[in-house]
Amino acid sequence: MAGRHAARRLMECASLSSGITDFGGFDDHNVCVAKLRREHGKKPSFWGLVA
Repeated sequence: MAGRHAARRLMECASLSSGITDFGGFDDHNVCVAKLRREHGKKPSFWGLVA
């Protein structure tokens, strides 16, 4: 259940990030997702929900 909630939030962040032009020194959404995949790539059930 928590995985579904997290996947939904990550997709919501993807949608919202397209409207942000300046991340003010923070990583953009794509960089954050790449980091998450590196650190948590072995969670196929989660990543299947995100795709």
